[in-house]
Amino acid sequence: MGLRNEPLRASILTRTKLALVLILTVNGLQALILSRRLAHHTSAPLGARLLVWAAGTGLVSQFSWWGAIFIGFLNAES
Repeated sequence: MGLRNEPLRASILTRTKLALVLILTVNGLQALILSRRLAHHTSAPLGARLLVWAAGTGLVSQFSWWGAIFIGFLNAES
């Protein structure tokens, strides 16, 4: 059994991976906005809103990256 050159586009795993990549893209764009706000933040302690936003951005990023990687391994094995 050889490796496939293309993913199965009808596969739910492939569609889920594509959705995760889209989420990563949107998350990266909003992270640019967040980084600009953090750069212009002058007071020492960050506000709760910025902390929650930053934590959420990191969580979405980690979940999406690891999910896409895991699905990639699953698709390569099948």
